[in-house]
Amino acid sequence: MIATKRDFPAEPATYGVKGDTGAVLVCGAGITGIQAALDLAESGFKVYLLDKDSAIGGRMAGLDKTFPTGDCAMCIISPKLVECARNKNIQIITLADVLSIDGEPGNFQVTIRRNPRFVDAKKCNACGDCSEACPVSLPNEFDRRLGTRKAISRLYPQAIPNLFGISKASGRSPCKADCPAGVNAQGYVALVAKGKFKEAYDLIREGCPLPSICGRVCQHPCQDECNRADVDDALNIRDLKRFVGDYVYAHWEELDHTLAATSEPRPEKVAVIGGGPAGMTVAFDLRRLGYAVTIFDAQPKLGGMLRYGIPRYRLPADVLDREIKSILDMGVEARTATQVEDPRKLLKSEAGGEFDAVFVSIGAWISRSLNIPNETATGVWPGLKFLYEVNNGNKPTIGPEVLVIGGGDVAMDAARCAMRMPGVKKVRLACLESREEMPAHSWEAAEALEEGVEFNNSLGPTAVNVVNGKVTGMTFRACTRVFAEAHRFSPQFDDVKTSVLAADTIIVTIGQGVAGDKLAGLTTKGGGRIVAEDATMATNVPGLYAGGDAVAGPASLVGAMAHAHRAAVSMDAFLRKDNKALAARAATEAQQKQRDRAENPTPEAERKPRIAMTQTSVEQRIGDFREIDQGYTAEQAMAEAQRCLACGLCSECGLCVKVCSSGAVCHDQQPVTEVLQVGSVILTPGFEEFQASLRGEFGHGRYTNVLSSVQ
Repeated sequence: MIATKRDFPAEPATYGVKGDTGAVLVCGAGITGIQAALDLAESGFKVYLLDKDSAIGGRMAGLDKTFPTGDCAMCIISPKLVECARNKNIQIITLADVLSIDGEPGNFQVTIRRNPRFVDAKKCNACGDCSEACPVSLPNEFDRRLGTRKAISRLYPQAIPNLFGISKASGRSPCKADCPAGVNAQGYVALVAKGKFKEAYDLIREGCPLPSICGRVCQHPCQDECNRADVDDALNIRDLKRFVGDYVYAHWEELDHTLAATSEPRPEKVAVIGGGPAGMTVAFDLRRLGYAVTIFDAQPKLGGMLRYGIPRYRLPADVLDREIKSILDMGVEARTATQVEDPRKLLKSEAGGEFDAVFVSIGAWISRSLNIPNETATGVWPGLKFLYEVNNGNKPTIGPEVLVIGGGDVAMDAARCAMRMPGVKKVRLACLESREEMPAHSWEAAEALEEGVEFNNSLGPTAVNVVNGKVTGMTFRACTRVFAEAHRFSPQFDDVKTSVLAADTIIVTIGQGVAGDKLAGLTTKGGGRIVAEDATMATNVPGLYAGGDAVAGPASLVGAMAHAHRAAVSMDAFLRKDNKALAARAATEAQQKQRDRAENPTPEAERKPRIAMTQTSVEQRIGDFREIDQGYTAEQAMAEAQRCLACGLCSECGLCVKVCSSGAVCHDQQPVTEVLQVGSVILTPGFEEFQASLRGEFGHGRYTNVLSSVQ
């Protein structure tokens, strides 16, 4: 019987007494090992019957008939299975490996490792509810991959021990491992594949309180590492998240929907300065922990760069509003149009303020300048100021010929917004980088080109050309190199090769800075970024934490959320004066980092090209700010999710935990080492089955009608 992590001793246990020869270890619980164990037990010996599988029976349990008599294999072996389970002299040890055998005949010390079942053997009653609820189907090794089983299952129906267990890969699924915010991508994809959209939404919100927003503007590092790309196309993970968020909001009244559960109210109060993604995420996390949270924001509405930086054709205002509302509805207070210049004054400990802790997430709102002649001339716009005006519904005064300087995502946003402005006839973009080196994401650049933006690469600005105080264009020199070794920014230019691009409006988008140095009392570094500990997000002021672009500089939505999650755990520990949760999180993160990325478990998977999301035509979309991506239907989302290869095997979606009435599922079990004291060891490992797929000429593993003899 397998014990759980809680049952195992902290140090390796030793069974038996030195010199005791009355115990025998049988390694391998196939028919040979079972018979040996039964014979020894009947003779009065203590027997440890060990096997690497989750149940005894070996290969014979999986056969239909036996050779040469043709008798039913299970009919022969099943009485012996039951007899092993009932015999008090036999201790069955499954899911175990022999690490070493030391000693001498009559006195062996056998070190074994018990691998976790992730199910408490003392509580599991084998009801099967967990397997019924599990959304993940895997090739069934017991049936030689001819059928499927659930990620939580028994090895076979008559299994001894009669216990369920969870299959997990030794590594983490790449999509889950590469999400900075810790969103369980494989989990919600598995749920979508089964049409469990509300359950998927709940799972997403554990790591991402803004699913519809994130599903539109996240840079999706999860799908960049998707193993499905080795088969055909990476899974559309981000678009599935968007679908889930949109579906739940569209069916809000129909679903059994409740606000995120909160803990018992706590007396402490927390202030959040900045209502962007980091600020809203930390408010969400801390409110769930029971704290009273107030968000301060200098702008008239919450959202930060999500509202004032990202164009509406990528992120509609109604989507932003409803997800912000979902956080405010938890009881979070918002004080907008309120500038905070000295965060210390909010702290009770520093200046007798109102709050016990403060989180600073002011974003990166400063547009960097080119520092070239005439940059302040009429017609030159800082990129963020231009986008701010556009996203506020204003129509900034620009001419018919627009030139955007920069090659990143903000440059693409500015150029595409300019294309949608009344009277604009031509939009050019110029940057230092070659087309291949441009920092903008490939899909952003591709859509800009589709909409008619002209790229001019490898150009370095030298001066804004002005006539009578108004812009007429810009002069450039050729950029011969942008990056030196190790991708270090070190541009070189050829001053002989110059060119001029005509324009009556220039929008500069070459980077962003943080106004952290304007906040009193906080230590800052280059670009005005606030200095904060990476592990805790604590600043130099006790009780004051920071995160998001204010610390990292302009980065990603999920990066800001990652900072917020870390800060929330740290602030909770600080307020409770209890570092247990902080230490547990640090230990978990360290353990996860040590795990490799899981490989594709089904390299023979059938090719199924990605289901692309429908887009508004170019002709329609450049006339206004309507949303470009139109979303999935439920059928499309399920079909796309079913392309998932389940690289981590169990998706850790949590449904098994919810349906298990006995509370037997324990996802945090760890391997445990033990020492067995035995007098002798019998090795009955069975045979190693020939892998027919190694003989490629037969097509085994590629063609469904080519089987091995055992299959």
